[in-house]
Amino acid sequence: MNIKVDSKRNDENGQLSDTFDRMAERRKQAEDIQQISEEKLADVLRAIPDGIAVIDNDLNIIWTNDAAGEIYGHDIVGRKCYEVYHQRNEPCKSHLCPTLQAFQDGRIHEYETRITGKDGKIRYIHCIANVVLRDENGKPMGVLEICRDITKLKHDEQEMHKLNRELESAVWELRRVNKELKEFAYVAAHDLKTPLRGIGTLVDWISKDYADKFDEPGKEQVRLLVGKTKQMSALIDDILQYSRLGHSSPEEQQLDLNQILPEIITAINPPDNIEITIENKLPVLVFEKTQIIRVIQNLLNNAVKYMDKPEGQIKVGCVEQDGFWKFSVADNGPGIDKKYHKKIFKIFQTLSSCDRADSTGIGLSIVKKIIELNAGIVWVESEPGKGSTFFFTLPKSEIHQQVPDVSTA
Repeated sequence: MNIKVDSKRNDENGQLSDTFDRMAERRKQAEDIQQISEEKLADVLRAIPDGIAVIDNDLNIIWTNDAAGEIYGHDIVGRKCYEVYHQRNEPCKSHLCPTLQAFQDGRIHEYETRITGKDGKIRYIHCIANVVLRDENGKPMGVLEICRDITKLKHDEQEMHKLNRELESAVWELRRVNKELKEFAYVAAHDLKTPLRGIGTLVDWISKDYADKFDEPGKEQVRLLVGKTKQMSALIDDILQYSRLGHSSPEEQQLDLNQILPEIITAINPPDNIEITIENKLPVLVFEKTQIIRVIQNLLNNAVKYMDKPEGQIKVGCVEQDGFWKFSVADNGPGIDKKYHKKIFKIFQTLSSCDRADSTGIGLSIVKKIIELNAGIVWVESEPGKGSTFFFTLPKSEIHQQVPDVSTA
């Protein structure tokens, strides 16, 4: 008996079987990859520091990560979301909670809530509700809740509000004290000036009408009295200047320091043995004129006043540096020990003998206050026996510009 085998059909069946085997293998690979991906995704979700929970359309919590357990407790799976998040026995009736809203409109909703933790402490939570599961018709079936504990942020905000209120109160009190101080300075100056003028007149009258009655020690005492009277008058004037700073809006104008500085030097009238030189071209500033004059005048006066060399050199310069004008007043005088560099800028602080009639201890304090009121800084670099250089800076804005070099125009 002869049996005929259809080799073509067998080949087709073999190819079909191989195809099914390959498809089955690829499907198995895809399922394995999906399982691995889901496991990795679950690991990632568990590791996220924000609390994450999945809620079904019956408002049951069906999955959470570790952070959600830390916020709400580790026994919340299977419970209703409103019991956990809002600590209520039934859904909110007055308004839809964000989870219900997400189920209804399929959109993302955010909200903040406050809960009482297991430790009895109040916690503030910020949550985002977003649909992540839908049925074949697109109807939401599951919502993902991402919750962040913002308790520290809330406490920080409350502390910030408290500090702001305290700051506002402190600013109000400071303004009140400054106003009283300003009024006191005016009253005190007026009350002091009146008898002081009388003392000055009386001393002048005595020194002239009774000049022949005094011996040399007596005449010296009268001269000291005249000097002290002048010192007291200068001190009152300086106190008034200092108290007025910052209490009114300065009348700024464009000032060419190349023209103003020679006028200041002429007014100072330094002795013949002291030379004041301008090292380079100075800028044009938009500034209150009397203030910049006081700054430069006080620094130059100090350099002249304390010069101890037979040939005194005082140099004024200015350079542009990091968006600022950096001014300098350098001298070859006695110098200042480093331990006094900050002290000399404090009010009523002076390194000179108290017997000097031309020293009030306020000049450098006025310089410091003017510069700082105009967003600058002032400091000194000095060593005993090597002279001193006083520096101050002023912001170089668009309205502060360098004077053009007219010599080449």
